[in-house]
Amino acid sequence: MKIGIMSTMTVEKIEMLVNYNKLWKMLIDRHMTKTQMRLSAGLSTVTLAKLNKGRKVRNSTIDRICEALQCKQKDIMCFAKGKVPKSPVNNAAGKNSD
Repeated sequence: MKIGIMSTMTVEKIEMLVNYNKLWKMLIDRHMTKTQMRLSAGLSTVTLAKLNKGRKVRNSTIDRICEALQCKQKDIMCFAKGKVPKSPVNNAAGKNSD
């Protein structure tokens, strides 16, 4: 007969967060708008929206931006570890529950 000990453990989800602040600074320094960069790199408006929100995009997208701006990936983005924010629980009325 085996006797086991069960325990519970709460694990927080850690994710690599991407930051494009270097890209926005580069555009300012070059007197270039986000739309000009988007058109130069051949990006869609949806992809630009993802970048604006700090969401991940494909490596090929980053490569196209770097090609258009003549820079390297490290020049336009960086990563940081962070906790993934919990999504709010909505009640039946559509409001956050406390």
